[in-house]
Amino acid sequence: MKFYEEDLKLNGNNIYLRLINEKDKEDMFNIIHNDKDILKYYLSVFKDDINDFKYDEYLKYYRDNELYNFAIVLKENNEVIGIIHQVSGMGKYVKTVEIGYALKKKYWNKGYMSEALKLMIKLMFERGVHKISCGAIKENKASIEVMKKCGMLYEGTDIDDIYYHDQYWDTDYYYILEDMFHVEHNKEND
Repeated sequence: MKFYEEDLKLNGNNIYLRLINEKDKEDMFNIIHNDKDILKYYLSVFKDDINDFKYDEYLKYYRDNELYNFAIVLKENNEVIGIIHQVSGMGKYVKTVEIGYALKKKYWNKGYMSEALKLMIKLMFERGVHKISCGAIKENKASIEVMKKCGMLYEGTDIDDIYYHDQYWDTDYYYILEDMFHVEHNKEND
C-alpha cells in the first residue's frame, strides 16, 4: 500500500479533509499568512500581499516529501476553513510523525479542529505510524485542548524550544500511540 495518495479524501461528520492543491492558494494565504491572530502561535511569516506567498514551493515541499497536507473543508458549503498537515515524515526506523494545524478564527471553539485531528490520527495509524505527536506553544491553550479531546497525553515541555516573535517559547508536546487510539476508537463505536 502506498503511503501517500494524491486523490485521498477523509470524511467526518461536519467536515472533510482533502489534499491541498493549486487552487487553494488564496485560502491558505488568508487562513494563515495574512492573519496575525493565527500567526501568534502558528510558526510562519505575516504577508500583506498574496504575491509574496511562495505557494508553488510550499506545495512542492509536501509533495516531494510525501507529507499529507490537507485542507479542512466545511461540508455544508464546501468552504476551506483550515489546514492540517504532517510536520514530519515516517522513516525506516522512526515510526513517529508530528501533526500541525490552523483554523480560521470564525470557526474556533466549534469542534472542527478536533474532528479534523481525529481523522488525521486515524489515517496515520492506518498508514503504519506507531506514534503521533503534536506540539503547541505553552500559552496556546486552545490547541492543547484539541489534543486532549483527541485522546492525546502530555509527554513533556521543551523549555525555550522555539524562537519566534523575538522571544523564546516553551512548547508542550502531546502524543498518542496506535494501541491507545484503537482502544479509544473502539469505546466510541460500542
